[in-house]
Parts: sequence; structure tokens; C-alpha cells
Amino acid sequence: MIVTRKMLLAAAAGIAVLPTSLSAQDTAEPVQSDSDEAQEEGEIIVTARRREERLSDVPTAASVIGIGSLEDRGGAFTTGELLADQPSVRFNNLNSSITSEVSIRASSTARATNGDPSVGLYRNGSYVGGGGFGGRNFSRLDLVDIDRVEVLRGTQGALYGRNAVGGAINIISARPEFELSGFTNVRYGFENNSFQAQGAINLPLSDGVAVRFSGDVVEQNGGFFFNPVNDVFFDQQDGYGIRGQLRFDRGPLDLVLLAETQDLTTPNIHFQVDIPAGRPGFPGGYTQEQFTYPWSTAPRAIQDIDSFQAIAELDLGGALLKSTSLYRVRDSEFDFDNDGVSAPELARIRGLGLVTAPIDPESGSFIVDETTNFNQDLHLTGTAVDERLTWLLGVDLLILDSNFSVTTTRTPTVPNPSIGNIVASSLEFESYAAYGSLAALMHQGVSER
Repeated sequence: MIVTRKMLLAAAAGIAVLPTSLSAQDTAEPVQSDSDEAQEEGEIIVTARRREERLSDVPTAASVIGIGSLEDRGGAFTTGELLADQPSVRFNNLNSSITSEVSIRASSTARATNGDPSVGLYRNGSYVGGGGFGGRNFSRLDLVDIDRVEVLRGTQGALYGRNAVGGAINIISARPEFELSGFTNVRYGFENNSFQAQGAINLPLSDGVAVRFSGDVVEQNGGFFFNPVNDVFFDQQDGYGIRGQLRFDRGPLDLVLLAETQDLTTPNIHFQVDIPAGRPGFPGGYTQEQFTYPWSTAPRAIQDIDSFQAIAELDLGGALLKSTSLYRVRDSEFDFDNDGVSAPELARIRGLGLVTAPIDPESGSFIVDETTNFNQDLHLTGTAVDERLTWLLGVDLLILDSNFSVTTTRTPTVPNPSIGNIVASSLEFESYAAYGSLAALMHQGVSER
């Protein structure tokens, strides 16, 4: 019998839902893993401690967002939607996905700085955060075709390391299975002319070999925040994400190869000017009309990603060896107007006597960050003393390079003919770590695979 994955449904005000599903008939029986058996018995299997175990056996504050929960809420297209119901977790929405960030238990944030986040962001056990900016939040591509999300509260540096002082969030992508299945999730927002769709198809090729293709597309030319000077919406979105996976599971080896890419125009940051009367240079004060942004610099934000990951598990009989390798390149860029006004708007408010302060209406900032990340984790886990003890030994390597620059433009004058300046910085980070753990099982029946 072929099992079709339950399709995700979107239900919200002003959104039309267009669900479709893939189904077929076959005589083959679906392959069932130990994790599947445990879940059927009501157990939740996680990898919070770098090995598969029941959530109830994890000695830390942890929660899991499963595929069933995601289906019930209509899927998640943003990090805010994904983590909306998680206690002690705050999503700091800074309008743009590439500048927003996640905080756990009031952990410190890097808002409006180039600092690293205090919450570790992981995909399939590999670190995907960091860099000049854009690494404090999951990308849209990370939210495509999710199997589950593990949220760990409190310091997780022993097993996760990089920037996990406030906690760690690990998104586990759905991997190829040996049955035909698929799903689609389609949303349309009438108020902002927004079309969004996600989907996946899983194809078994032969005994122990399967592929899975996932995709995401968004097209939104309208919005709620309009820039009249450049005839563009700050919250426009347009782009796609594609993922392909190949799984080979024969004998003691289970290998998954993943490749994915994202080409995305994402919502940009936006702000309005609100200066009370009587301030120096603003005798009449200046408050911009709601939803009006007379910027002379056109708003723009993009995030392009290319990544490759290999996950291999080798059953050694008395132990399980797991290797996770990730190579990821993330290009994030955004532009904004430094002063928030255009030349015609400045002339208008000067004529009304509202503003006397020197303001350059052509001042803008253009920010670019290209972060390359290589992460390699290798660990061995097993049991001892009649499975009363579980042990873990591992090593981890992280190499992160980030090239970050801010270009600021200005109107040249006779005293200062400069048209602007460029401030560039480069971050090179290398981390090597070894870790281990030994734990006693309180009861029997924990699946280690």
C-alpha cells in the first residue's frame, strides 16, 4: 500500500486555500523504522543529544514541533509562524527576514549590530547561523518540507557549541522514504496579491534507493508598505527555493545526499520619521503620514543560498557512527534610505517651516554580506551494561568566513566632494571541538536508531 503524506492546509483571513495531493496504488509494504514504531506507540523521538531517543528521556527543557502540528496550523512560511506557540521563545520581527532574529529565555540579541546571535540555529544537526547579518534567523528555504523542529532551552554548548548559550533550534528536514508520497500547500492573499506554494514528491527508485524533491515559490508584488517615489512595496516578495535529496539505505549504511538553492527577493526593513516639534532643527516637528514612505533610495532586500549536505549513518553492530557534512553559501543584501525623505518631500516641509536642520535627502546605505559555512560533525554512540548506559563520543569542525560591507552614499558639495564611502570587514572563524556523554537509562525500550 502506498501512503500519501497528509497535505498541509492554510487557513487564515483573506487567504484562499488550494490544496492538492499525490496518491497512487501499489502492492509494496512501506518501510518502517524504529522511530516510526516508537511514534506509533505515542513516543516522540528526538536527536537533541546527537542520538535518537525519546523526548521524555532528554534531561533538558525541550519541545518538539512535529509534522502533525505543522499540518494542523496550515504549514509555516516564516520563522515567526513556525515558533509561534513555543514557550520562552521570542521571534524579534524586524520587518525583513534577513535582519530578524530568535531569542530564547530572554537571551541577549544582536539587534542593529553585526554581532552573532545567542541562539544556535541548526539544520539537520549542522550550524547555519552566523555571519555579518542574515544568520540570526532561519531562511525561507530552511522552512521547506520539514519533518520536525527540536527547540532546546538553556545553554547547549556541550553538544551543539557555536552560539548556543541561550538555546538551540534544530530543523529536521523530511528525508527520502521508500514509498511514493507527496504534498502541496498553496496560499493566496487577496489583500496583497500574494501567491505562496510549497510541495514535495518522494519517489522510490529501487530497493533501498529513493529520491525526494521539494520546492517553494512566492510571488507578491503588492503589499501594505508603499514607497511612492520608487513605486515599490517594502514587503514585496518574489523567488523560489529548490531541494533535491538522494537516499541510499542498504546493509549497515544509510546515506542521504542533499543539494538546494534559493533565489529570493524578501521584504525589506522600513521605518518612518516621527520628530516632535521644538527639537533642534525641527521647530514645527515632522511626522510622516501612516503607510507613506517618501524614500529617495529604493528599498531592496535579497537572500540567495546554495548548500550541500551529506548525512551518513553506519551501523557497526554495537555502535552507530554518524557523519554530517554541510557546505553552505549565503548571500544577503539590503538597501535603505538613511534619512527617510526624498528631495521633493524635504523641500515641501522646509517650505512649511517644519524643518531647518541640514538633511541630505540622497543619503542611502547598501549592505552586503556573503557568508560561507563548512560544518563537519562525526560522532559514535552506543549502549553498555545490558543497555543500561548510553555513551556518545564526537568531534566537530566549523569554518565560517564572512565578507561584510556597508556602502553609504551622499550628495557631493564644494567643501566635501565625496559621493560616499565603503566600510568593509572580514570575519574568519575556525572552531574545533571534541565532546562526549555517558547517561544511565531509567527504563528499557529506548530505540538507539
